[in-house]
Amino acid sequence: MNTRNLHFVRLGSAALLAAMALGGSAMVLTASADAASTGAMHSAPGQESASGVKYVNGGIGHDSQESMRKDAHNWPLRITFSEQANNEFVADADLSVFDQAGKSVMHLKDAGPLTYLRMQPGEYRITAVHNGKTLTRTVHVGDKGLDVHFHWE
Repeated sequence: MNTRNLHFVRLGSAALLAAMALGGSAMVLTASADAASTGAMHSAPGQESASGVKYVNGGIGHDSQESMRKDAHNWPLRITFSEQANNEFVADADLSVFDQAGKSVMHLKDAGPLTYLRMQPGEYRITAVHNGKTLTRTVHVGDKGLDVHFHWE
């Protein structure tokens, strides 16, 4: 077995069940602020939510990663989650995105290892929590898109 392309992922129970049910493929999802805060999500592609933020969350396994990366140019905000010195992917981050005024525009539990969001250009504050540790980034999403990496030591 060629171990060069293997990626190890620590999954929360919800992410593991979703990954198993979907065969490791990426999912296109939308979430309203209320639904996301309670953990409920809708999986119908193209369906608008109350907050209007569309996203793809996945990247578990090589095929899913490749599929998402091929489509990355269509997503203005691309987030990767990892930890430890060997950059193990993280698939159970609690992700929150706030606009410039501090209003919550997106909340997703069990985000990662790759999460792509369809955001309008502008300034955002992003927080990600994993194993009780919070990381925050202030970013500017422009026309060409932005890659953001959250890494926990």
